[in-house]
Amino acid sequence: MITILLVDDDVPFCERVASALEGVGYRVVRARSGVEASAALGAERPDLLVVGGVLADGPGIKWVAGLGGRSAPVLFVSSFWRDLQSITQLRAFGVSLVVYKPVDPAVFLEQVNGLLSGPPPSSSAEERAFEARLTALRVEYARSLPAQLARLEALLAPGAAAGAEARHEARQMAHALRGTAGSCGLMGVADAAARLEAGLGPAPPPGGRGLGEALGALRREVAAALGRWAPAGAAEGSPRLLVASAEPGLREAAGRVARRLLVATYSYDEGPAAFAGAAPDLALLDGDLTPPGLAFEVARRLRSLPGGETLPLAFVAERAELDERLRAAHVGASLFLGKPVDDNALEAALRQLLAQRESEQPHVLIVDGDAEFCRVVAEALGRHRLRVTSLAEPAGILEALEEARPDLLLLDVVLEGVSGFDVCRMLRAMPRWQGLPVLFLTSKSGLESRVAAFRAGADDYLMKPVVEDELLARIRVRIERSRLLRERADKDVLTGLLTRRTFLEQLGARLAEARRHGRPLALCMLDIDRFKSVNDTHGHLAGDQVLVGLGQLLSRRFRREDLRGRWGGEEFVLAFPGEGTATAGALLERVRGEFREMAFAGAGGAPFHATLSAGIAGFPEDGATAEELLRSADLRLYAAKRAGRDRVVAAGDGG
Repeated sequence: MITILLVDDDVPFCERVASALEGVGYRVVRARSGVEASAALGAERPDLLVVGGVLADGPGIKWVAGLGGRSAPVLFVSSFWRDLQSITQLRAFGVSLVVYKPVDPAVFLEQVNGLLSGPPPSSSAEERAFEARLTALRVEYARSLPAQLARLEALLAPGAAAGAEARHEARQMAHALRGTAGSCGLMGVADAAARLEAGLGPAPPPGGRGLGEALGALRREVAAALGRWAPAGAAEGSPRLLVASAEPGLREAAGRVARRLLVATYSYDEGPAAFAGAAPDLALLDGDLTPPGLAFEVARRLRSLPGGETLPLAFVAERAELDERLRAAHVGASLFLGKPVDDNALEAALRQLLAQRESEQPHVLIVDGDAEFCRVVAEALGRHRLRVTSLAEPAGILEALEEARPDLLLLDVVLEGVSGFDVCRMLRAMPRWQGLPVLFLTSKSGLESRVAAFRAGADDYLMKPVVEDELLARIRVRIERSRLLRERADKDVLTGLLTRRTFLEQLGARLAEARRHGRPLALCMLDIDRFKSVNDTHGHLAGDQVLVGLGQLLSRRFRREDLRGRWGGEEFVLAFPGEGTATAGALLERVRGEFREMAFAGAGGAPFHATLSAGIAGFPEDGATAEELLRSADLRLYAAKRAGRDRVVAAGDGG
């Protein structure tokens, strides 16, 4: 019979736990103090020690520390919630697992069962396959490096003038890159990341020259790692780049750069077949396609495909005049490159588009100490275009959650020093993560394990070894449901644009970035002219058609980083980060013309048209806060109304 020594001065806890353990056949020996527990150890050979944080004669951890060598595992029961970093200190005293009061008996039984079953014996086959697994890890990790490098370059794009938050995030990324690359044996990447981390420290080299050199060295080492470990080019599941150009040189250069970044390319054949199914992942359009204006029509068609609303899009053109740039921004281009364009400029553009795309992909965080399992899962999910971040040590989960902002958490039950059940319970006690979908992974198949998972707050439960199709289906269902709930909370039901609350939240973040990097931002208030007359004359259903039509038009125009919201009633609001009021005014003039040409059907079927008016304010000249900018834009909107409607008013136009 398995014997458990229960050492704790908490009598009600001991009675409840002892009853649960004895109910499933364990023999329990109880002690309230360290002295009693030491005497019990002299008479018994327990298979497990369950030790409370407070004993009758002192701290429980002090008694554990004085035990010295022993074969029985120790389960430590803390009386208070603590930061997970404390687990590291407890393990230094030989603690195998930390749990927290109050405990759920079913969950506690599962934790005890996991400790008594012991770790699975290592097989000689696994030892012989270690080098093969390490090679596979190196290949997969090398393929993840371009995206990490793109993020670092985006954070450090302003050079030495980068904001403190961006530098802090970049330093954390460099630190993680150094450790993981070194663990995978990519020592060149690890050394370059270490130099970059040092350059981002409290005392960086003057003028940022050392930082630029370190980033360049990291770029070269990443290219070398790709050349050695992932030389075959784009793999299955790689991002798909549409290149629309009649110039062989531009197509070849785009393909050459894309192969280095593990991006698959295909060409636009000027026929409907290119638009079958969903939109590509990235698009590079040549503004000089013939007939004139074809590139802009291609962009509009791409943006109308499923998933095309947020398509990362870049234009390349011979003419770089303002009008061409405005037309490109109007159809959603985030980048505009003037010809001739070299490989370096193309690579920087594709990296920026990849970083934009990555932010839209579903993101899964795996917390599991089995590196091979994490690699297999990441590879499987990556084939289906899901981003995966792995974490072996649960002590860093809160930092990992803040950095990754995942759509779903895959959580192993048996972790290093703490139970996955307790990690889940901790997250469910934090408002920030209460809505995060959590899917448990475990090798336990009993009813007790499943019940314990759901009592801890899990959304789902899956047995190891996992079947790829089932894992993917469960993950997608949970992510889609979670995103649907967020969409319902964040998007206006009628127009599909951001709600007022969500728009203000995102505007605050964009303004913070603008202040940090010294960039402009334009804020626009729009109003449908004589909307009450539309409802009175044509009916409220026709009025809804007008609102929906304007919402769809705004969704398919402008860049993916621009904000679009319904302010209330017939009022809409837009924000253009990085743009001044002149550019925003020109973009809105195009939309105003398109909206005026849209035909709507009245109650009797008779067609009618509507117009809009808009007012524009700019940061920093019109204010530094969202309230100040909204007030200025609203005043200019009313100026447009007073001037006769169907017009856009910006600074200097009578506002």
